[in-house]
Amino acid sequence: DDAFRTYIRRWAYKHPTPADFFRTMEDVSGRRLDWMWRGWFNENARYDQAVDTLVTRAEGDRQQVIVAYSNRERGVMPLRVRFTLSDGSKEDFRYPAEVWSTNSAQYIRRYEFIGKSVMKLEVDPDGRLPDFNRTNNVWTAPATP
Repeated sequence: DDAFRTYIRRWAYKHPTPADFFRTMEDVSGRRLDWMWRGWFNENARYDQAVDTLVTRAEGDRQQVIVAYSNRERGVMPLRVRFTLSDGSKEDFRYPAEVWSTNSAQYIRRYEFIGKSVMKLEVDPDGRLPDFNRTNNVWTAPATP
């Protein structure tokens, strides 16, 4: 809202270009938003983030987790993930869209949980971001006998 108000204040009764709008939004937010402008305005990209691979290793009361997230379409966007742990607690992590800058297809991250194990991992758990295929957004721990 602040960015839109600033844009209106700066450009009222003038002739702004799309670049003026983009620049104002970035100035006010204090963030680079080129990933969004490119996908939404220049390329008409599709978006599909997914949990590609999840590997766990237990060492005493610690569980080490390595997750490979994948970006299965051309558009990049921030990555939001939620772990549900064995004690019922949840941990949320947010990563900026820039995590896809060096490898736009895969992002690998390592986690460590002490005294808990991962029961579920969700990408975009609140459904806030556009996603072409939400069926690949969840990993669930295999049932133990």
